[in-house]
Amino acid sequence: MFRLQCYWLRLIGLSRPQPNPRAPFISMKTRLRIMVLSLLLGICSVAPARAMTAAEAGMIDSAAQHGSASAQVLLAVIYLNGLAEYAKDEAKAALWFERAAEQGNDYAQKMLADLYEEGRGLPQNLRLAADWREKAAKRGNVQAQFLLGKMYLD
Repeated sequence: MFRLQCYWLRLIGLSRPQPNPRAPFISMKTRLRIMVLSLLLGICSVAPARAMTAAEAGMIDSAAQHGSASAQVLLAVIYLNGLAEYAKDEAKAALWFERAAEQGNDYAQKMLADLYEEGRGLPQNLRLAADWREKAAKRGNVQAQFLLGKMYLD
């Protein structure tokens, strides 16, 4: 934190930072300059979000076909949300989540459980939802642990 303070103080024209980082004396004018500069840098440094291109999705599709669990999860998310010129298809999303879940991907196991619970892309099956959530919970997925506990309470 002190290094960042020193950098900002040098940037706005103060030659040396105060020796005590816990209680530096900075005039109101200098504080105002820091706030304005921080605001401008914050606004200007935000990178615009860009969508996934069809070429990128194609590479993910290829890697998923070759058995990469992380690519299978990404492809499932693409199908689940209809991204990168892929049509929204919850059944295909469930298929890819299941392939990744069988390889031990805890996020895929949790998402597959959610799809089973909600009946999205698959027939609703609370027993399978609980089974997949339990597998994800045992792998350390905190969301799955919470939702599994909630399922037991209901």
